[in-house]
Amino acid sequence: MIKFIEQSSLTNLGHWETFCRSTQAGRELTESLTAIAQRLKNINKPHCRALLVEALDANREFFYLSGQRFTTNLFSLLFDVDGPTAKTMLLDSFKRYHSRYPGQIIFNLDRLLVFADRFNEVDFPEYLYEENERYNQLLAAGLVEKNWDFGWIESFQTSPLDEQSFDISFDCSIILR
Repeated sequence: MIKFIEQSSLTNLGHWETFCRSTQAGRELTESLTAIAQRLKNINKPHCRALLVEALDANREFFYLSGQRFTTNLFSLLFDVDGPTAKTMLLDSFKRYHSRYPGQIIFNLDRLLVFADRFNEVDFPEYLYEENERYNQLLAAGLVEKNWDFGWIESFQTSPLDEQSFDISFDCSIILR
């Protein structure tokens, strides 16, 4: 599908866009919309931005499973078209995915670092680690050891049935044979 989009005339891209939306979903739709956006980058930046936002939404749940080249291409294009939107979407998608799968954060941190120079931060990797540390501190605050009150055990009232003594006797010699 991508080859057809790349070879299509600019006037036919609207038809490809409609066709892709009606027949594709997930990563496939994301790739097609990104290819169309690539073609429109220098002609219609607002529509290009809208296509890239839709492309990201189409594959939101599995975006970081799509491979680094794929995510880098989409966000590079979005940074070229609209830097502030790209920053917001990059950090939001990263946060959304890793709040669901926190164990994967270390494997995908390099996908943010690729765009570190576009954030105009003095030390972007340090900024990311500080934000992650702050998040972990907030998370750990909910795991603080609680003071337990076991006073209810001492004041527990037993029922009259529990206070009765029962004489249970049986012949242990049967068990020992």
